[in-house]
Amino acid sequence: MRESDIPCRIGGDELGLILPESRIDDAQRLADRIEEAVVARPVARAGQIRVSAGSAELEPNDDSTSLFERADKALFAVKQTRHISRGGDGHGFAAAE
Repeated sequence: MRESDIPCRIGGDELGLILPESRIDDAQRLADRIEEAVVARPVARAGQIRVSAGSAELEPNDDSTSLFERADKALFAVKQTRHISRGGDGHGFAAAE
């Protein structure tokens, strides 16, 4: 992460990152690095933890609600894919369309 990136807790087990002046591919690279770090460190009693990430790039007509909803929809798609693919071990990133 960079000093300009803003981490925030969304609720429950969901965290968010605001990545100013970044593109979707930047978000994917960061999500991949975070997942690699998390997977490499099993947690006692929980075992291996996976990371699922959904992202959305700010569009000209977006407000905070529409941006969040698109990122949340992408996250949901990843969670669904992981649930049905190879025992829940599918790719951990999706970008909003």
